[in-house]
Amino acid sequence: MWHELMLNIFYQLILLKNMNQPDPKLHQRISFIKSIVRIAGYVTILAHIPSAIALLVISEAIGIVEELV
Repeated sequence: MWHELMLNIFYQLILLKNMNQPDPKLHQRISFIKSIVRIAGYVTILAHIPSAIALLVISEAIGIVEELV
């Protein structure tokens, strides 16, 4: 589920690469996704630290993608 969403975001980034104007709507979507993943990472710390680390690393990668939009 989340991997399909990530693939869709990367696909949209490839399409946006040729555009000069940033897309505020896509930036907002990516920001919300990043926030949800980050919150899930912090909540998961209490249950399973390796999973929490993975979620927080993924949220940072999403943050990089967010800045590229």
